[in-house]
Amino acid sequence: MYKKRGVCLNLNQQERPRLKTPEGATYEVNYITALTWDRLDGTKTIETVANEIKEIGKVENTDLDTIVKNIINELVKVDLVSPLTQN
Repeated sequence: MYKKRGVCLNLNQQERPRLKTPEGATYEVNYITALTWDRLDGTKTIETVANEIKEIGKVENTDLDTIVKNIINELVKVDLVSPLTQN
């Protein structure tokens, strides 16, 4: 499981979302990345997040689990997501 870090800026339809790390770095992202990031509260599995996105977006993409996992891996690299250890 993973927990988001930082804040989301300007999540509206006029501009692309930007995610800001606790250290101040800002990244412009697409909406699926912002939605994935927003769902990472430390309690949800990748599958749960993917299923929520499928429901919100009304999509039937069977590869969404892989897409969400790839997004999370990239967010970890830039310190916008922290992996939580399982006890």
